[in-house]
Amino acid sequence: MKRYSNKRISEWSVEDRPREKMLQYGVQVLSNAEIIALLIGSGTRDKNALEIARIILADSGNHLHELFGKSISELTA
Repeated sequence: MKRYSNKRISEWSVEDRPREKMLQYGVQVLSNAEIIALLIGSGTRDKNALEIARIILADSGNHLHELFGKSISELTA
């Protein structure tokens, strides 16, 4: 996948967008960050949903069980 820092996901190539990738190839081809990005839905002015998902995962030591133990306030900080 190409790097699209600070670009909206809608500006990416269609084959690189997580939702379209999932629809074409199935959820098993997505990374944890891409799945979380789909759940987030949209980003902010400065970061797209995938960048936010990567930050959230990194703050959890890239362990989903750590992520699931976080409170809403910790996730939104």
